[in-house]
Amino acid sequence: MFSTARISSFVVQTVIALLVISGLVMTTILSIRYLTDQAAIGRDNYWKAEIARSEAEAARTIIEQMKLAQKEDQKAQAEIKRLRDQLDNLEKENAKLPDIFGSGIDRDRTRLLNNHSLTDRSHTN
Repeated sequence: MFSTARISSFVVQTVIALLVISGLVMTTILSIRYLTDQAAIGRDNYWKAEIARSEAEAARTIIEQMKLAQKEDQKAQAEIKRLRDQLDNLEKENAKLPDIFGSGIDRDRTRLLNNHSLTDRSHTN
């Protein structure tokens, strides 16, 4: 029926076929692994670029806010100086007025205070 030569030939062909199939499977697995690695590298590069762009935008925003805060601080310092100067002038004018003993604030001091109050209102508007 079956000769040993035929059985040996069949076994050899089967082994060769199995080796070829396992080689193809390994090649396919390695190709899939390579493609997924490349996809991961591409994804990582994309997100690194997005993070860098976002950080640069945040840095620009922070710089703009710092510049704005600095301008507002300068305005506030100028207003503080103006008010201090005004207070100094008011105190000097008050010191020049005669010190009259009485029951309250005299007419000149009242006028001085009224003028001071009016300049504050006109400056804030």
